[in-house]
Amino acid sequence: MAKAEWQRHWHHLRGEVGDEKQRLRSRLPSFKSREEMEQTKRTSRRMDG
Repeated sequence: MAKAEWQRHWHHLRGEVGDEKQRLRSRLPSFKSREEMEQTKRTSRRMDG
């Protein structure tokens, strides 16, 4: 019984670590898109004159 509980706990921990990695990975493209947004803002300002 205790072993099964420990395994469940371990899988939960591994799942959290996976979520953290996923969060970091999903955070990386946001920097890129933010830079792209800044560039498009600059170009749109240029277009507005």
